[in-house]
Amino acid sequence: MKPIQKYAGFVLLFLLCGSHSLISAGIRPSFSLETSSWNATHIVVATEGKTIDGVFRVLESWKGDLNPGDTVRIPELASFKPQTSRAVSDSSNEKQKSNALFVTGERMVLFLKKDSSDTSSETGDNGPPSLASIHWKPSGLFDEMNVSVVWIEQGKVFAFVQVMNPGPSLLISLGSSEDELKKRALEINDIQDSLLQTVAISDSAKRAEALAPFAHHPLYLVRRAAFEALQKSGKPALPIVRRMLADDSLVDIHSELVDVLAEVGKGDVGPDLTEVIRKSLEFWRATGPGLEKGWWNGKGFDSLEQAVPLRDRYSEVYRALIALRKRPYRESEMVVRQFRDFWRSLPQLEEIGSDQITEACDGILRELDRLKSTNNSIRFEGLGVFDESYLLEALGLERIMTQGSPLNPEQIEQAETTIKKMMASQGYLHCTVVARNDQSDPNLRAITFVVSEGEPVGIAEIRFTDNKIFASSELSARITKCLAAGQPGEINMYHSEVLDICLRRLEDFARSNGYLRARFYHPTSEETKDGLIITVHADEGLLYRLGEIKIEGARVVPPDRVRALLGLRRGDAANGEILGKWLFEDLKRVYGEMGYIQFTAEPEPEFKVAPNGADDGTVDLKVTIDEGRQFRIRAIKFQGANVSPKELLGLLRIRAGDIFNQRLFEESIDELNKLERFELIDKDRDTDFTTDEEQGLINIVIKLTNLDSKVKLRDSWSTRRQP
Repeated sequence: MKPIQKYAGFVLLFLLCGSHSLISAGIRPSFSLETSSWNATHIVVATEGKTIDGVFRVLESWKGDLNPGDTVRIPELASFKPQTSRAVSDSSNEKQKSNALFVTGERMVLFLKKDSSDTSSETGDNGPPSLASIHWKPSGLFDEMNVSVVWIEQGKVFAFVQVMNPGPSLLISLGSSEDELKKRALEINDIQDSLLQTVAISDSAKRAEALAPFAHHPLYLVRRAAFEALQKSGKPALPIVRRMLADDSLVDIHSELVDVLAEVGKGDVGPDLTEVIRKSLEFWRATGPGLEKGWWNGKGFDSLEQAVPLRDRYSEVYRALIALRKRPYRESEMVVRQFRDFWRSLPQLEEIGSDQITEACDGILRELDRLKSTNNSIRFEGLGVFDESYLLEALGLERIMTQGSPLNPEQIEQAETTIKKMMASQGYLHCTVVARNDQSDPNLRAITFVVSEGEPVGIAEIRFTDNKIFASSELSARITKCLAAGQPGEINMYHSEVLDICLRRLEDFARSNGYLRARFYHPTSEETKDGLIITVHADEGLLYRLGEIKIEGARVVPPDRVRALLGLRRGDAANGEILGKWLFEDLKRVYGEMGYIQFTAEPEPEFKVAPNGADDGTVDLKVTIDEGRQFRIRAIKFQGANVSPKELLGLLRIRAGDIFNQRLFEESIDELNKLERFELIDKDRDTDFTTDEEQGLINIVIKLTNLDSKVKLRDSWSTRRQP
C-alpha cells in the first residue's frame, strides 16, 4: 500500500471538503515527525517542571549541541499555562468529557531550529551569553511552535494534529511510544548525515553516482534534497539521470528526473526529452483505450493504488513537454504532434489536468513554427549553453539576420563573432564557431553554425582598485559569495550577467552604509593558468547623512505617519537599503492592505556637499506619492487545477466583495502552497490582476500546475492514532 500514501491525503481532503461548509475550510497546522526532525537543528527531551512558563531544562539531546541541564526558553509555549489548552481530544474529534486527560510540561520533546539571524547569542562583551538567550524557531512545516513539540505522558506521545478538514488542530495521541518516536527521529538524523556526507563529495560524477539511492528514498524530504544536489552536480550527473530515467521501476520519480535532466543538460537534452515523449506515446497508445473516464481517481480499478503508476507516467511526460517548450528541439515536432493528436482522441485522457497536456504540446509546436518562420535555413550544432531560439533572437536583434533574407559572407562572419561573444559572456572564452553551407546554396541561405564550446573558464581572483573606504578583502569576499550563490551548478565560473548583478549588489552594500553614490564598475579581466583575474574599479564617493524629508500627495495615510515608518532620523547615515525598503516595501504594504494597489512613491534626492570640504554630505528627499484609488475584489478564479474552485476558495483569506488586502492575498497563496498539491505558486509570476478603473474592481486569476504524483499532505506516521 506504500505508493498510495502520496495521494491518500488529497482523497481525504476532497471527501471532507465535500461534506462540510467551506467557510472555515483549510489545512491547519499538524505535527509531522519527519519534517520536524529533518528541519530541526536541535531535538531535545526537556522538562518545564511544575510551572508552565516556557522555560525548559534539557533532560536528553537527540540532535544538536544542547546538553542535559541546559536551559531553553520558548516563550510561545507559555500559552499552555491554562489547563484547558492542554486537554487531550479523542479520535472522534471531541475533547474527552469524562476521565479527562491533560498533558503536563513534565516531559516534552522539542524540535527546534536555532535562529541563524539571531547573533545576540554568538558574541558579547563579557563572554558568551547564556543559552537561555538564544531565539529558537519551530522546525515543522507550519511556522508554529505548538506543532513542533510533542508531550510525553506515561510513555505515550501526544501532539497537535488536524484530524478533520475543515476543523481545528487538536491535541491527540499519536498511538506511539517515546521509544518509537526517538528511534524514528534518530533514523532520520542518520539519513540526513549520510546525505550531507554524500553532497560533500568533491568529484561531481562520483557525487552524482552516490546520490542515486537517495533520489528514490521513500522519504520525500530526502528525495527533494537529493534532486537539488544532483542538479548542482552539473553535467557529470547526466549519465546517472539518464540511467534512472531508463529504469521503469523508478517511474514514480521520473518527473523529478526530467526536471533535473532539463536544467543540467540545457540545450543538449532535446533528444532525451523527445525520447521520453516517444516512449510515453507508446505506453499511452497501449494503455489509454482501456481506461474509463475518471480513472485518475480510481474508476475502473479495484483500488486507487492501481492508478498511481499511471499518474506517475502522466507527470513524467508533462514535465518533458514543459521542458521542451522552454528549450524547443526541432526534431521533436513530429512526435509532439503525434502525442497531442492521440491525447485529444481519447476523452478519458483529455479530461485530465484541464487540457494541460495538449496546451503544452501546442506551446511547443507554436515555438517551433516561430523558429521556422524566423529563418528556416539556419541551424546550430553543438549548443549546450544557449537555446537555439535564444541565439536566433540575438542575431535578429543585431540585425545580422532578417526574416527570409539570405546571409551574405559579411553577415556570416558577424554572426560567428556574435555567437563567440555570447559564449564568452558565459565563461566559454575559447569557443570556436564555424559556418557550414550544407546545401551549397548560391544565396548562402542554408547555413549551419557548428559550435565547439570548449571548457568554461573560472574566476581565480577578484581585485579592486581606487577603493578608500571599504577594504578589498571585504569587497572580494562579498562578491565571491554572491557569484557562488548565483551559479549553483558551478562555483566561481565566469558569467558576465551574474558578475554585473553582483557588482550592483556591492553598490547596494555601500549604499546601505550611507555611500549613496558609490559605484563599482568597468571590470577588466586577465586570463592566467588558474583562471581569470578580474579587476574592478571603485568610486565610493561621500558618506551622506539624512537631511530634510518632504512628503507630497499623501492623503489616505497622513504624511507624519508616512515619515514615522522610516526608521532613520535626521543626521543619521542615509542607509540606502532602509530608505528603499521604506519607499518600496513598507509603504506599499500599508497601502496594499487598504486596497490601494496602484500606490507609487517617487523619491527626488538632492545631494549637498559640505562647504568646508568635509568627507560627509547631506541628502534631502522629496517624496511624491500617488495613492491611486481603492479596489474591491470582483472575482477570484483558478487556472490549471484538478480541484474544485469552491474547495480552493475556502482556503483563501480573501473573498469576492472584500476590499483588496495585499497581506491577506499573500497569506492565501501561502495556504495554497502548504497543500503541496501544486508546483510552488509565486505570488507575482503565477497571478494575473485585471482592474476595472471606473468601478474600482479587481479580478484575480491564480495559475496552478498540478504536482499530482509528487504529493502527500501529511506524513502517514504523524497521523497515526490509537484505534
